[in-house]
Amino acid sequence: MDGIAEGLTQIKTRYNDIDWLSENTARIYETITSAASQEDTASEAYDTLLLVYPYVLTAGDVKKWGKMIHDVLNTAMKQYVRQNSQVTWNTLGATYMTSGASKSPETAIAKPVRRATRRQNPRAILDAYIGLLKLQVYRQTTQFSEELIKGALDLARQVNHPQLYARLYQALAYAYAFWGSYEKAIDQGQLAYSYWMRTGNHHEAGFSAYIIAVSHRFQNQTSEALRWLELTSHHFSKTDNAKQHALVAVETGSLYLMQGRWEAAEQWYQITLDEGKRANDRYTIALAQHSLGIAQTFQDKFTQAEANLGASLAYWQELNDPRQLAHLHHTLAYLEGKRRNFEAGLQHLNTADKIAALLPESDFKAFLAGKVAELRKALQIGTLPEMKF
Repeated sequence: MDGIAEGLTQIKTRYNDIDWLSENTARIYETITSAASQEDTASEAYDTLLLVYPYVLTAGDVKKWGKMIHDVLNTAMKQYVRQNSQVTWNTLGATYMTSGASKSPETAIAKPVRRATRRQNPRAILDAYIGLLKLQVYRQTTQFSEELIKGALDLARQVNHPQLYARLYQALAYAYAFWGSYEKAIDQGQLAYSYWMRTGNHHEAGFSAYIIAVSHRFQNQTSEALRWLELTSHHFSKTDNAKQHALVAVETGSLYLMQGRWEAAEQWYQITLDEGKRANDRYTIALAQHSLGIAQTFQDKFTQAEANLGASLAYWQELNDPRQLAHLHHTLAYLEGKRRNFEAGLQHLNTADKIAALLPESDFKAFLAGKVAELRKALQIGTLPEMKF
């Protein structure tokens, strides 16, 4: 394999060819470990490892591959810990990362990696694998293929550990919801929820229910979204994590927004903002301001809306979050359209398009592109479509 980039490309092309993997163990090890140690290729190295490892275990030669798995996972852990000052764990992301008894997102990956390093067995490494998978999704670097999902589930079947199965289902549910594949998110979330309910784990049951509620809302299934949100609130009320109240509040506001009940939505988003300030959680504050700006735009409260959207824009820019930035510029375009500033609105849509181009291909990206195109067509002729955010 000539060069790291070429080597990673070849591995991602042939990762499900067991004979090729076996014949090229040494070169694959060198390529992935070299890529993992360099900042500009580390994320791609972790994505490649996520592809390769289920097939490695299928081949039944864990010992042969163990050193590479351990070295790369240790490199991943060290890099994330080193970058911790640059990573802002938002309420949802921290809930997602701290599956099980972990008290912080950093510990969620550090502990499994240490166990995987000490014990060369599939269960310990699957635990670390799930942690790395979640980090890659959280950092918006991994877009799952059906083959990757199949490989991960095959890996879980071989390990045959119910709690790790549930954690994998929950990780996949979050990933599917994040990328806009909501039916799959609901399916995986319900599998996870069933296990957490049986074991009485309210933290995990609440988070699984939350993912399901959000997914139903995005499919305009209001009654099911409300039912699962009530279950979310029930489970979270039995935990001691106060930050989870913000998740329930912002989702309640979004359900009211979907129903066109702007004032009620604004009230719940204000509760979210208050929760964010109480917890000093900047991400929750920015999300609440973003959401308040939407609800206020629908009520023609343009001055308040502009102030809230401007405040959240500053934070998304600081965080360099293309997903939120693209959505916010779409919102600003609608605000300008309501004020009859059609040219300013079109400029925001151009910005949204440029930012969205940075996102990996997904159902969410396609959905956003459709919304931008719909609003652009309307602004060009001096009208506004009926908008849903």
